Amino acid sequence: MGFDAWFFARSDYQDKNKRMNDKSLEWIWFPSFDTLGRDVNIFTHNLYYHYSSPPGFGFDTLNSDTFFIDKDSETFNAD
Repeated sequence: MGFDAWFFARSDYQDKNKRMNDKSLEWIWFPSFDTLGRDVNIFTHNLYYHYSSPPGFGFDTLNSDTFFIDKDSETFNAD
């Protein structure tokens, strides 16, 4: 398939809930042997927060989260 890894957000809610409870949002996917052969495997991850960033890490300028300020700045706040 040409991929080293595959990350996606949309999945069946029941499958995602089970994977979250089992802590198995990451797995090695073995695509169809008939199509791609037995040597193909793809690291796969189902995104936890869908398309958005986790709480407290909003990177949009319209977001109300506090920005992380680098240590080289006078207003450093990222301990």
